[in-house]
Parts: sequence; structure tokens; C-alpha cells
Amino acid sequence: MATADLAQQFHTALVSGDADTLGSLVTPDVTFTGPVAHASGAEEVVRGLAEMGSMTTSDDVKVQLSDDDNALIWSELATSGSPAIPAATWLRFEGGKIAEIQTVFNAAR
Repeated sequence: MATADLAQQFHTALVSGDADTLGSLVTPDVTFTGPVAHASGAEEVVRGLAEMGSMTTSDDVKVQLSDDDNALIWSELATSGSPAIPAATWLRFEGGKIAEIQTVFNAAR
């Protein structure tokens, strides 16, 4: 499956907090880096992403770019009790699965 399709599946699963789908999309040694958390290994990363998804009220994708090994998602992220903020998520793929996730947003906003 193309990285663009996998990135879209990831985003849909993230927003809904679908841990099973998130787990199926990542490598066993996946890493996550974000402004308020860092995690490594599929279990820890998926648990954190599912928790994030449970707090997300909307995440409207504005732009998604991808090549053979990377995808970048620019979105407007809103969590319960907070207005939407711009967010960027970079996904690096290995062997058709997500090996690295980096998310950037202004956590103080």
C-alpha cells in the first residue's frame, strides 16, 4: 500500500483512538517524539496515540504530502476545551509500516 494511503489510515485511527489499527500500522520498534511526550516501542507508542485520540475533538487535515518513505500531515488539531491549533506530523516508513513519528505543535497555545 502507498505511504499516502497508510498515512491516511494512521490519521483516521489516531483521531478515533483506534489502538488496534494504530498497532497494525507501526513497526515493533517505532518511536514517537512530540512537544509533550516521547515514546518508544509499539506498545508504548500506540497507548500514547490512543490516549491522544481520546482527547481529540477534531483534526482537520489541510495538506498531506508523501513520497516512498515519508508522509507529512499538516492539520488543525482541537482537543476538548481548547481551540484548534496548527499541527504537523511526519511519518517515516520502513517495510510498509511506520517506524518513526514526529509531531510538532505549540503546546503552550
